[in-house]
Amino acid sequence: MKKILLLLMILIIGICNAYSQEKITGTVIDNETGEALSFVSVVVKGTGTAVTTDENGSFSITAPATGILVFSFIGYETAEVEINGK
Repeated sequence: MKKILLLLMILIIGICNAYSQEKITGTVIDNETGEALSFVSVVVKGTGTAVTTDENGSFSITAPATGILVFSFIGYETAEVEINGK
């Protein structure tokens, strides 16, 4: 019984680590002008998790450490950024 319980705990810890989430914060700016961009859509690729930047271009989103953020805004090219612990 103890071996089964230990195995179950190890599996749960492994699953939790595989799906660990991080709070990602940042600011979206225009490369050419350096101005912050308001109301940019920020989506965790492959999920329904999304936010928009505030009036200062800032955002905060929870995503997997190995996730990809997709930034989109009318009039701009869509950009994908890998999180990779950044």
